[in-house]
Amino acid sequence: GPWDEEFIMFMEDVDYSARCRAAGWELWFAPESILYHQYHGSSSQDLCEYFCTRNRFLFVAKHFPRELVDCIPTSHFYKKGEFDNLYRSLLHAMRKMCGHQDTATVEAVLLQMQNQLPKYIGDVATHNFFSHLELILGQRRLRVGIYDHAGHFAGGGQRYVAEMAAIMQERYDVTYIFNNDVELKDYKEWFDIDITQCDMKIIRIPFFEEKQRYTPDEGMVLGETSNPFDIIARETLDYDIFVNANMLGKVNPLAPISMFVCHFPDQEKGRFFQVDKYNYLIINGDYTGSWVRKRWDLEPTHKLYPPVNMYNPDSSPEQKDNIILSVARFEISGSKKQVELVSAFGQMCRDNPEVAASWRMVCIGGSTPENTYLDEVREAAAAFDCNIELLPNAEVQQIRDYYRRASIFWHACGLDEERPERVEHFGMTTVESMQNACVPIVIDGGGQREIVEHGESGFRFGDLEELKTHSLAVMSDPDKRLQLARNALQRSHLFNLEVFRDKLEALLDEAEAELLGRDVLPMAGAGD
Repeated sequence: GPWDEEFIMFMEDVDYSARCRAAGWELWFAPESILYHQYHGSSSQDLCEYFCTRNRFLFVAKHFPRELVDCIPTSHFYKKGEFDNLYRSLLHAMRKMCGHQDTATVEAVLLQMQNQLPKYIGDVATHNFFSHLELILGQRRLRVGIYDHAGHFAGGGQRYVAEMAAIMQERYDVTYIFNNDVELKDYKEWFDIDITQCDMKIIRIPFFEEKQRYTPDEGMVLGETSNPFDIIARETLDYDIFVNANMLGKVNPLAPISMFVCHFPDQEKGRFFQVDKYNYLIINGDYTGSWVRKRWDLEPTHKLYPPVNMYNPDSSPEQKDNIILSVARFEISGSKKQVELVSAFGQMCRDNPEVAASWRMVCIGGSTPENTYLDEVREAAAAFDCNIELLPNAEVQQIRDYYRRASIFWHACGLDEERPERVEHFGMTTVESMQNACVPIVIDGGGQREIVEHGESGFRFGDLEELKTHSLAVMSDPDKRLQLARNALQRSHLFNLEVFRDKLEALLDEAEAELLGRDVLPMAGAGD
């Protein structure tokens, strides 16, 4: 028969000889023969050492499987502490064995592995090994766990990961992990995203339950001797891919593949910091990436702009009402600056009667019950004799309709802020407005600089006077507004769901390749 092409560089001749002998051939040895290589030898190269060790495992698994476990402590991988290569090579050796041995032999070797492997690679890696083996043998679908500790709240981060889940559920078994009561159908109401093919699990964290803290806050974990988030770490063992969806940096990922989605590194490195243990560090833009490098001294692996999908087929640059729109959560901290925006519009109406007569402002955003900041916004609006409407917790179809109608979009998160985490990290609602041909006039900072080209697809302002100046210029020049609106619509396509899907699919393909069998080359760090 043909060569076994899984034996790369070494052992293919030994394998062929073993097969010949098993078929009844006589093998003769000629000790006086001399073999001259046409090309120089390469036995000193790291890559060759890798293939020698890897192929030894494959050969033993194929021909002498009951001796496989005994090969572990004598292997170069084990002696040199190259445990990633040891894990991967054993995994594919077991697959090799399953394809060439009878059921009784396979069961006997599996039992040997179960008993002996923990002392070589540890309990967690052994658990992952057998789960991983089920996967590469095709016995089940790939399992994904998505953890969002703030998943009970409708925010931009929740929309981001919900779009990830909607794509993942098409190819994997996906489980959402929450800490509080929430229903997956809520995401349809909040974001018009259907993730009902996912399963759901709620895991309470005793540390925060005892403190009656509804949403876990890792900043509260200070001098504890044990990590309160270890309960989530243990859960990650049940998945092939674990996605930490909302920047909670104290969760230790124990799944074979792990992804940390970072919208911004809010916390400094501290006790129980685990982000450096993730395989993939995904950022939502360059602003976040720059601070990941500064605060955590880590290099992001992938940039995945948020998937913005707020197109309204009825939106048109030519058909707009005289509406200035703001869409942002009514944060109790006031970080979205609705009070300042409402006051700026009120001043414009006071100083420009034509604005007061023909323009109105609409502020839409999620809000919690008894929100004192929303009361402050109402008081600010009431202080001016102008048309200002507040719509907390509006449904998605109502938001779409206001995007369709509005001419101008305002966003001021980061105004007069010095702390980088209080500046808009990206600006999904800015893109949403642009997808509906609104002219964005937004803060000149954070992720907004990546979205809005000043003077081309909107304007960026440094203070409220610049906000008012740019807005009045757009209001008074219909031709300019029309051109900016068209440019904004074109620019928005760089950040849409289709682009997000393509990049996420490529990332998942990469993760699958690592999980399901590209053991041809050694892992990084094992030799070039």
